[in-house]
Amino acid sequence: MINSSLMSAAEDFKKARESYVTTTVDVTPSELLMEVARCVKSECDRLVPYAEYKPVASLSVEDIHKYFSTLTWMRCQHVQDATSKIYLAYRNLYKIVEVPTFIYQLMISIGEVLDSDYAIRFQPVYSVDSKELLSVEQMKQVSDVFLDLRSLGFSSVTGMPNDREGELGFMACCHVKGVVTSYKDSHPVYGFLAAFFKQQELNEITGLMSRIIYGYDSDYILAVRGILSSLKAHQPAANPD
Repeated sequence: MINSSLMSAAEDFKKARESYVTTTVDVTPSELLMEVARCVKSECDRLVPYAEYKPVASLSVEDIHKYFSTLTWMRCQHVQDATSKIYLAYRNLYKIVEVPTFIYQLMISIGEVLDSDYAIRFQPVYSVDSKELLSVEQMKQVSDVFLDLRSLGFSSVTGMPNDREGELGFMACCHVKGVVTSYKDSHPVYGFLAAFFKQQELNEITGLMSRIIYGYDSDYILAVRGILSSLKAHQPAANPD
């Protein structure tokens, strides 16, 4: 126990909170997002089993995966700099693009957040190769397919999240070598969502703090199909302006 005289003498020293330190979170899609693309393609094929709607027949898993990657890039641009020249052509799509429900949940989690307990500001980054992005016209084509399928039961949301703020539980996660960890004790759903992005850069601020294991890729892969199937019965409302 600390001596009372020492504690009394130290009362003259004032505590002060350090200004926020900014750290980046890499939201480059992981291999798990390709599994989501496969599930979405299977759902599209199921809704139009006889290829009566030709756009569904011509839509590939790779197209859907690039669509998700482009949405992720758009989300980061919206959060970081919505006026950048490279983003201008896509900006008009942001509020009207059709987003599968599960992907919308991922997009909500991505954003700038503050951890007031540790004075850390998290910001998302995604340095994507242009070859991994769909053009504006291609994005419209895929979006139209998803919109047309809503009347058949396809679960989607119109428009991306308007708020720039993300979810701290998600942004505080690290996804390294197939294991999702965090220094925050949050709901396990954030660990599951973080598994869909690489988030592999153990930075000097939070790297040594990550001690809570949320889960493993092998477990998450098994859960993807079941979770996406459960979302079919819960059609969300359109994204408000």
